[in-house]
Amino acid sequence: MTVTLDVTGAQASFPFAAQATKGPKALDSRKYPTITFQSTAVEGTTDAAEETGNMTIRGVTHPAVLHATLYRPRGSQPTDLSQLSIHLTGAVLRSDFGATGWNDMVGDQVRLNIVAQIARVK
Repeated sequence: MTVTLDVTGAQASFPFAAQATKGPKALDSRKYPTITFQSTAVEGTTDAAEETGNMTIRGVTHPAVLHATLYRPRGSQPTDLSQLSIHLTGAVLRSDFGATGWNDMVGDQVRLNIVAQIARVK
């Protein structure tokens, strides 16, 4: 599984925070417009699993583990894989990826909370 996040669309509760997050001291979205997670192993059940893989932020790649939960619309058949969603959670240290700005205002650990539609690769 590959997850790609558009850093240029990052939002925050107020404009300064959004701009700071996307700026060169943090995610540097002009130079690195995406964050990717490439799964290398999956352990768990059909509804919940641990995804081990590689996270790339600011062009730097480190191992990461995300917890995954699958969801399907109410009433859909268990064999219908066309409308699945996935909820991924985990955490990374932003300093591991060179995002060291604003240390006096932002902690090093960043919690990840990703909800995405699953699409088949064609």
